Amino acid sequence: MIRFFLALALLFLLVPATAEAACGVPAARAEYETPAVQVYASKHQLIACYRATGKARIVGESSNDGMGTDESGSVLGLLGGRWLYTSLFASAAESSDVRIDSLIDLRTNRAAKVTVLDEDTDNQVVALAGALVSAGEHGVVARFTGGRKQVLGTVSATGLAASGARVYWREAGAPRTALLDLPAADSARPAPRARTIGRCKPRAGAKLLLRDAHIVLTRAGGATWACRRGTTRRLGDTTDAWILSDRKVAYVRSGAVGVLDVANGKFRELESGGGPVAANEWAQLAGTPVGLRIWRASGPMPEGVSPDVVTAVALGEGVGERYAYWLDAGGAPQSAVIPY
Repeated sequence: MIRFFLALALLFLLVPATAEAACGVPAARAEYETPAVQVYASKHQLIACYRATGKARIVGESSNDGMGTDESGSVLGLLGGRWLYTSLFASAAESSDVRIDSLIDLRTNRAAKVTVLDEDTDNQVVALAGALVSAGEHGVVARFTGGRKQVLGTVSATGLAASGARVYWREAGAPRTALLDLPAADSARPAPRARTIGRCKPRAGAKLLLRDAHIVLTRAGGATWACRRGTTRRLGDTTDAWILSDRKVAYVRSGAVGVLDVANGKFRELESGGGPVAANEWAQLAGTPVGLRIWRASGPMPEGVSPDVVTAVALGEGVGERYAYWLDAGGAPQSAVIPY
């Protein structure tokens, strides 16, 4: 029964909202926002306003039927300025939990979706700009929002990770990789003026970079700033920044990749020397001129992973194991198990 209601909900989400004239709400009411999109709640629905067209559409739904079935939609991120990554989770007393991830092209209103979890399924999923990739006991598959499906592997796989258009996974303990042919991303849109959101008051002239329900990232005075519950921290002159959790953000600046705990101000930076980097909640990874180095969140200092000069680094996680991935000088995929 729960899968039936989820199927109906997903069909409903593919239909654009009828009220397209009034696209967007005051910043304080939004649940997720970037220069390209604003997502807000309207009754039990999540609505996304795509600024390039000024049109809105339903991208999620939360409901309770009063009989033990709960459905909750959430936004996981925006890729390439136009692909909104969402998740729909449902639980019921009489059946297994279900999670279905969707990647919605806000320009074309087409979507790719993957069942992550149900009574017969337990997949890993990563989102790229234009495609959802899943890995599980039946292999690795890329599903593009344009409708194309590409089988990347046919045996049991784990440790799924992505670096740009490249995906990594492991089969029988060995690393595998594929480079996907992704559609063109949107050009970057001008950042809107940052507004006061809850207790987060922006600096004079600040522009909004990204916000979710917990953290607001802005740009002002040549620096990036992160605010959480009224506490603002300076990230510095970053080239990229993203939210990791309800209290942590990751960022890239010239020569380093860092993670900041906005709540307590603690941060750690891993020098990269301008090489490729990756970061998540449990590690920072950097391909430096003297080899690949990692700084685990549980570790006291950076550690060496490989002495080689590397490219296309990524971090992945399997059942009870964590992995670092990279391409060696010959372009072959390599991986290492990272201790907890």
